[in-house]
Amino acid sequence: MTLPRLVSRLRSRRFGYALAGGLYLVASGALGFALAQQALRTVDQITDFSASAASGMFRFAPDLVRIAPGETVTFLNSRGSHTVKTQRGLWPEGAPKVDIAGRLRAEVPFDQPGLYGLICGRHGKYGMVMLVAVGDVDATADDLAEVDSFRVSALAKAGFRRLLSAVAE
Repeated sequence: MTLPRLVSRLRSRRFGYALAGGLYLVASGALGFALAQQALRTVDQITDFSASAASGMFRFAPDLVRIAPGETVTFLNSRGSHTVKTQRGLWPEGAPKVDIAGRLRAEVPFDQPGLYGLICGRHGKYGMVMLVAVGDVDATADDLAEVDSFRVSALAKAGFRRLLSAVAE
């Protein structure tokens, strides 16, 4: 039974407009909350031609996602021009690697708690990086030190340091 039909039935059975309207508002609010939660788990890959420098032109939005183990993140692959790849050194041991290319939409489950670093293979040199924090995890001084060993650009390293610092707070 649809929500509008339920409201109609409640009205016709003389439960009162207030009760029917209240139920409708509660159900609408729950649906809105569910949609908002799903939006927080959707990452778009942006090419912003109005940016003044390449370092601001290419980015993940959002670039930091916090989820519970077992949740899925949906990556929207912006006209197929971006990639999403695992960042070695910032990935839980044994967790499946990510390698997305040429797909407008890809869903990636994150089952194991930990910090997952992701980089755009094409635009990582401009600092297009992101972090998925799964479970109740904090970045450590070792995580920050590990960034120095990454074989990525200085802009990418700076992005990972910024994200790890945000998780450490």
